[in-house]
Parts: sequence; C-alpha cells; structure tokens
Amino acid sequence: MVLSMYFGILLLFLAVHIIHIVYQDYYTNIPFLIEQDNLSSRTDIQADFKVTLQFATTILPHLKGNETKTTYKVPERCECKVEKFMGQDTIEQLDLSLPWLDTTTKEYLINHHPNLPVNFLYKATREGGCSLLPFLSSIQWVNIYWQKMRLNKTAILLYSAFYDPNPGGKPCVRLLGVTRSTKPPAVWCHLWFSTQQPPVVTRITIIDHLDYQGLSSDRQMPFMFTCPLPSQVAHLQPAAVSLVHQPCQPATTLLQVVGAKERENSAYLNGLKPANPATAVKGWVPAVCGPALYYYHEDFSKRMVEWLEILRAEGIGKVFLYVTDVHPNLEKVLKYYEDDGFLHLTGYSYPPPYINEPSLRRLWTLVEQYKMFAQENIYFTDCLLRHMHQYRFIAHYDPDEIPILPNHHNYTHFL
Repeated sequence: MVLSMYFGILLLFLAVHIIHIVYQDYYTNIPFLIEQDNLSSRTDIQADFKVTLQFATTILPHLKGNETKTTYKVPERCECKVEKFMGQDTIEQLDLSLPWLDTTTKEYLINHHPNLPVNFLYKATREGGCSLLPFLSSIQWVNIYWQKMRLNKTAILLYSAFYDPNPGGKPCVRLLGVTRSTKPPAVWCHLWFSTQQPPVVTRITIIDHLDYQGLSSDRQMPFMFTCPLPSQVAHLQPAAVSLVHQPCQPATTLLQVVGAKERENSAYLNGLKPANPATAVKGWVPAVCGPALYYYHEDFSKRMVEWLEILRAEGIGKVFLYVTDVHPNLEKVLKYYEDDGFLHLTGYSYPPPYINEPSLRRLWTLVEQYKMFAQENIYFTDCLLRHMHQYRFIAHYDPDEIPILPNHHNYTHFL
C-alpha cells in the first residue's frame, strides 16, 4: 500500500514536471498547472500529448486579445539610407583572434552571446546598412546581456527574441524582457530581414506578465512582448528585431531572432525525421531545461556529474543550463559536458539593480528570493522558446531533482 502510494506520488511529480512543446499548442511559459489528455486511454502513441500551459500568465488589461484597443496607423514603409557603420575599426575588432580559445571574437560572440545578431551587424558594417539600424557600439548594453530602451519614464530591459511560426495563427516574434512598470507601453517592433532595406514595422499586440506573483513596481517584472508578422512577410523569418518608441525612428536595441519554421531532426529518435511527423514518428528524444547556475561558493561539481549522468541514462538527449559565475571545479565539469555535446550553456546575468558580483549574489538570492523567483521566469521561458524547434518534449528539473520512471526504461519509452 505504502509502495503503491509512493509510486503514485512519483508519477504525479513527473506529470507535473513534463512540459510538452508543440507549435500548435505552445503559448508562453513553464506551467505550474497542466491540463493534459488522459494518456492511459490512448491506443495511438503518436497522438498529440496536448497541454494547456497555465503559468498564472497575465495578459495586461490594456492589451487583451490579438489586437490592442488603441487606434493606430502602421506606416506602409520606413525610409532609410545606406551608410557605413564605423566600418574598419569594428571589423578589425570582430576579426581579432582569441588564441587561448582557438577562435575569433566574432565566432566567440556567435557561440556564446544569447541575443546579439553578430553576422547581421558584421555584414551591415562591412557593406553598409540601413540608417535606422543601431551601431554595434550604440546599442545600450546593461550587465553584459541586456539591452535597454527608454520610453519617457519607463525603462525596458530586453534579454532575447524568438520566432514563433504559430501554426493555426499568425507567425510572430516574441521578446523577453523586464521592467518595473506595471503597465508597460505598447511600443513598436522593427523586423529586420535585410541589412540594407528598411525594417518592416509592426505594433506589439500582446504583453504577457510571466509571473505567478502579482504586478509590483518594487522589482523587475518579467514580460513577453508579441509582435505579429504582417501578412506580406508572414512567410519569412526575420533575422533581427528592434523595439522602438515610434515607427521608423533609429533604434537603440537589436536582438537576434532565434527559431525555425520546422522542428529539427534532434527531436526524433536517432535523428530520423519521418516524411509525415504527425503520424509516423517512431520515437521522441526529450530535453531538459535547467536553471541559471550560481554555485560560486559551493563546489557542486560531483553532484552535477551525478545529475547529468542520470539524465543521460534515462534517455534525455540534451540538457540546457544558464550560467553566471560558478566554482572553478564546476566550470570544468560544465566544459567537459559541453564539449561532449550533451550540455548547452547560455550566459545569463541579473538585470540592474540586482547584484551580479558573485561573492554577494548568494546573499541576495537568500534575502530577496521573491525578486530572484521573478527572474527565473525569464530564463525558463527563454529556454523553452529558444529550443522548441529542436525538441518537442522539454522537461524542467533543477540539479537537486532526479526524475524517477518506475514503469519505463527511459524517457523514449515513457513518451
């Protein structure tokens, strides 16, 4: 009786943790509440494992539904002239060799920076770009990874941007950012498809508050801004996006748009993508999204090895982690698994005014936990959006959590 209850609890725990990412069903964030079909009644293992993501996400009252209530006119076309971007100095810096990393500055940024469209700016700098594009040096950087825009008294810090093909609806670009404003303004998006052509202008139509905690200006609150692609470019995927106060004004932000129109082979067992994935999938490979690591004082390296190897043994195909400053031994472990291909690391920092000095940050996470919990929603949502085209099934586990599959050999069997 006790054993049956134990396994029941484990299965419930697993069901709450598993997150299904399907383009047709994907909405926003890591769910606390999940509504799912009863899998035990399914005879077709290829049937959609549908999930309604409910993360206490709030669509702000002044931006409900698919369109804003405000009347506005979208300009048919912006005008810009092609100009050189402080060319030679920028090109030389990006081409500089980093011999201790066996790479160039440009390649390092491509592989390690979460939002900088390096190739896009490199081309604009070398060949000339639209005058509405920001220079590499004119982007307002904050704490390494965040880009800042200001509208009157409202400051918005942006971390990342993603393309969502959104089958059954309008393709869109989703931006993740934070602000202290409880009513962030509905600003505009410049969608960049070419370095020398004017951007396509679209208005933000939905702003989602990504936190179970209520709105409060005493902390940086996480939001997702949605920019629908206009019909004339709905078949295209933008390379970058800027957030601007008014359409056709010079931008101070420029984020790489990550994503793809179709799911990659990594989602399928043995990398074999069937001709008709909707009905002929022979097996799925799941992935795991973990937290932003901040083990600076604690040597978590042995436990990290244990955690990663258990996930690998259970059939997880890839683990995605975010990293700040960590213990030297843990840094070696992370590099080993990253070189091995099992782990992918994304750089993360906390937005101002939060502490990023590693010796003090641990104290901040203990004293200001509700502020830290709000920030978790940025990198958890970022992880799902960043990798939803690579994996259909993504679970969230922390390194102090080990999933148990009492009735299956591994996750492929479970799915």
